[in-house]
Amino acid sequence: MPPIFAEKWKAAEVLRPLEAGEKLDGIGICGGKVVGRARIVEPHTIDDVEPGEVMIAHVTDIGYTALFGHVAAVVTDIGGVMSHAAVVAREFDVPCVVDTQVAASRIPDGALVEVDGTAGTVTVLEAGSADRSALVSHPG
Repeated sequence: MPPIFAEKWKAAEVLRPLEAGEKLDGIGICGGKVVGRARIVEPHTIDDVEPGEVMIAHVTDIGYTALFGHVAAVVTDIGGVMSHAAVVAREFDVPCVVDTQVAASRIPDGALVEVDGTAGTVTVLEAGSADRSALVSHPG
């Protein structure tokens, strides 16, 4: 829902997933540029995150804190410079972009993304894969 209504309310259109080359803008929190596979994280999928993935969440709270030490970057739909994601990302020195508004719903799970924590952008480099096992390389 929008934060305020200035006109007659109308449901928003369903947004399509981002394709390769498309990007989202947000607030750059912790500098650095990384490339990694997107992992859409919700409370019931938090245990599925693999080291080096890009954590994308609607919002983070204390329950997500341990993941910051394992992920390549953090992206959230909502947040500001003093939000949980921003404070913890700076503490762990992890590139972070907050306030993208729609990253968790428009970036496909498993997409290869570039997160630029300085510019505040998230760019999809290649579309995701429904088969997560193909996205994670296991040693051996």
